[in-house]
Amino acid sequence: TYLRKHRSTATNVTPWTISAGITNGRVLGISGLELELSGDDIAHMMSAQMNPIVWKRNRGYVIESENTALTLYKSTLGSIHVREALIELERELSAMLLNYQWSYNTAEVRAEIKLKADVICQNYVTKNGFYAFFNKCDEENNPRELIENEIGLLHTYVEPVMGLKI
Repeated sequence: TYLRKHRSTATNVTPWTISAGITNGRVLGISGLELELSGDDIAHMMSAQMNPIVWKRNRGYVIESENTALTLYKSTLGSIHVREALIELERELSAMLLNYQWSYNTAEVRAEIKLKADVICQNYVTKNGFYAFFNKCDEENNPRELIENEIGLLHTYVEPVMGLKI
């Protein structure tokens, strides 16, 4: 179920597509479970941030939630699809930034980095990974001390799209 979205050729399926529920969370190729969960079992598993597999009438077996087992506090990082979107974004931004290693740390280069980061992030907004984003790569977050130490910073802030759990 989790890997199916990585192999899909459908344009509306992304690596951060939510793998839960009857649409994208169906578990194919099984005829039953070792134990059918009761309502209490499911509630206990959900409170422990586990992802139970349950039978949905006329639909089959589905993954009931998309928790990451984060239990210490409530956070958007407790949703698998948010983490997946952030992982994919980090990969793309890292690949883009690698092209600038040993470039001059000038205002023009920083503006170009910001523009390319904006294009990458906008793609995630278009594909429902994020509601909004903000990239910063200028003299404010790249002060003289960092530049003299041959360091450049791109700060990226995102607001992830959440799922309809209930």
